[in-house]
Amino acid sequence: MINPTVLTAGQEREQKGGFVLGSSWNGKGTHMWRLKQEKPELFERQEKAYGEYLADHHDDRPPGFETCSMKDWLYNKERNVFMDKATKQLFWFDEVGKVHRPLSEGEAQPVIFSGGAAAVPGTSASASSETDVQTKQSQQAPKHISINDLHLAAKALKMDLSHLDRPAGALALVGGANKGSAPSVAPPEAAARALPEKLLRRLAAFRGEWSDEMLGGAVASAFVDVAAGLGGHLPVAAVALVTGQRLVAVAAPGTCFSIATLQPDGTAEPVSGCAAAPSLGEPTASRSRKLADDATASFLVTLAVGDVSMEGIQSVEKVAPHLALCHPRAASIAMLKANRESGCRGPLAVACARLGPRVDVVSAQADPASSSSTAGHPAKRQKTSEDSSGKIRLRQVLLRHVGLARGAVDLRGKPVKRTLEEAEEQLLAVQEALIADG
Repeated sequence: MINPTVLTAGQEREQKGGFVLGSSWNGKGTHMWRLKQEKPELFERQEKAYGEYLADHHDDRPPGFETCSMKDWLYNKERNVFMDKATKQLFWFDEVGKVHRPLSEGEAQPVIFSGGAAAVPGTSASASSETDVQTKQSQQAPKHISINDLHLAAKALKMDLSHLDRPAGALALVGGANKGSAPSVAPPEAAARALPEKLLRRLAAFRGEWSDEMLGGAVASAFVDVAAGLGGHLPVAAVALVTGQRLVAVAAPGTCFSIATLQPDGTAEPVSGCAAAPSLGEPTASRSRKLADDATASFLVTLAVGDVSMEGIQSVEKVAPHLALCHPRAASIAMLKANRESGCRGPLAVACARLGPRVDVVSAQADPASSSSTAGHPAKRQKTSEDSSGKIRLRQVLLRHVGLARGAVDLRGKPVKRTLEEAEEQLLAVQEALIADG
């Protein structure tokens, strides 16, 4: 019986074809060890190639990396990064500078970013009919953009932002022509559609370490990119960009912003020199701030587009109570209401954001005894007939307005006449009363 795994001498002689590296028989009646002893030059090329193959496929090579044209370097096609074998340092290739640069790898920071916005059209417009008024207001009404996670947004567009710290988000306002803007500006709706992608491409183009000046420059360059696609018309836009513990605010002509600090005890005050609007002839205004690693305070940023004064945008007492509870839209509505009461009648938009430690973490540090109550809502308890506490919890308070698609009638079937802006102001008063009541 012939063993299927071990060949006899006769079976070895019957094998045809060339030799296999490591075999002891050449198929023509000569042992390989004797041939190698007599003519070693025949084996040098094969042994050298086999040695190079083993060197290129050793176990120390990280998964996903292969050899490339550069000696002592590896390449990861999926991530489009290079690795120096000796130092294990990662590099990316800068197409603009035609040079390999060190790759920055973003880290997750222990902070949160929350933002929201509110906008209202002008209270008057010059048009020949009511339909024309509504059309004109719709076209010139400010728009807002909120991106809570830039990494996910970039992934959807097949971009890589892994070099930026987390959280990474952006909040932007885009308005139409006003007294502070250039004579010819981009339509708000078109500019709002184009701005997110332009900004993401700018952030993805450089995979190294970003400075505050570079982040502000990326936003300003995104404005120029938007204008290039809209016939040279610059957008009237303001942007708050967050990467990790850094906050950068940029404003184009016709917009403004303000940065304030919020302490754990609820007190807030504007940051000196961090309220700005572009001066005459200045393309943009930019400011940046960074949280300390052990900071308990938060940064509050307010963006505005429209007829808003610098004094009005710095009224932190209007927005701080809401942003302290991470209610940015309520803060924006409060700022809108304050500016309307001060006489602003044109199209107006306000966006508010907070960057800082989690609310429950700040509360625990400020009052350790109350940390258990601020960590989360208590579990729901079924109401029984013996329950005489008289307390209920409301998850939502709804108020109808004329803009509802299904018709604006109240519970008694009567038409509702309040506008969306009036409904938001009424609900804001309800929320402020609840906050004041504790």
